Amino acid sequence: MLQCRYEYQVKLAGGTIRYVPIRPPEGNPMANGSDWTIDMAELEGTINERTKMIYLNNPHNPLGKVFSRAELTAIGNLCVTYGLVLLSDEVYERIVFPPHSVSDTDAVHTRVASISPEIFAHTLTVVSLAKLFNATGWRVGFVIGPDVLMQPVIATHLVLAYSSSGPAQDACAIGLREAERLDWWSVNARDYVMPGAAWFIFVSVDNISVPEEYNYPPLVAKHGTKDWKTCYFLVQEFGIASIPGTCFYGEDNKALGARYLRFGACKSDEGLRLAAERLQKLKPYILGERTF
Repeated sequence: MLQCRYEYQVKLAGGTIRYVPIRPPEGNPMANGSDWTIDMAELEGTINERTKMIYLNNPHNPLGKVFSRAELTAIGNLCVTYGLVLLSDEVYERIVFPPHSVSDTDAVHTRVASISPEIFAHTLTVVSLAKLFNATGWRVGFVIGPDVLMQPVIATHLVLAYSSSGPAQDACAIGLREAERLDWWSVNARDYVMPGAAWFIFVSVDNISVPEEYNYPPLVAKHGTKDWKTCYFLVQEFGIASIPGTCFYGEDNKALGARYLRFGACKSDEGLRLAAERLQKLKPYILGERTF
C-alpha cells in the first residue's frame, strides 16, 4: 500500500517502484489495522542490486496500522544489511489510540530510527505538524536524519519550497507545546473514529448491496470493482465521500483493496456528526432490505 503522491514522485525522478502489499488476516473483515501484516520474506525478495530505498508509513494511511517494534526492527535491519535508505513517513505519530497509546514497549508508536544507531544511520523520519493538527493546508513539518542523508534533503527543499510561512511555523510551535500540556491528541476525534492510529478507517464493504444497474459514470464503470461503485453511490445518495481501497495498491495487488473504502475523520465536530447521521441512512442497504 502506497500513498499515490510518493508513487508519482518516484516516477518523476526516473525511479521504479516495487510494491509489497499489506494483507488483511484471513476471514476477519472487522480486523484492526494493526492485524494487517507484511510478509518480510516477500519484502526482502523485492530487493535487488538497484534498490535504493524502502518507503515506510507508520502509523499507516489508510489502515491506521501501528507497526510493532518487531516489524520495524525487521524492516530497519533490511536497510542496514543492503545499504538502503529508509524513508519513514511518521506524520500521524501523535494520533495514536488505545491499545497502542499505553506504556507498553510493543504497543506504542515507535520511531524506527530510535531502535538502534545502525538503523538511525539509514533513516529519514518525516513529521508533519499540519497533519497532527488537522490543518493539512498549512504544510509545516520537518525531517530528522543523519547529516549525510540530510544534506540532499536541505538542498532539495531550498530550491523547491525555500521556506514555509513564518506565522504557520509559529502557530504550530505554540500548538505543539499546548497540545502536550493539554493532552489534546488523546481526545481528538476519538468519539468518532477508533483505528489503531491516524484519522482513518479502512472499511469492508462486503455487506453493502449497491445496485448493479446504477447510473455509474464511465470512469467508475471502467474500474468495475465494488469499492469504486460503492464510493460513487455513497457520494451521490448520501453526500459521504471516501476513497476506493484499490487506489492504495499497485496493479498486481489491486484485488486486495477491492472490498474496502477509506474514510477520514479530519473534519469539524459538526461535520462528523452530520456524516454519522447520513451513514445511518445506509442501514437498509447493509441489511439487504432493499431490492433493485
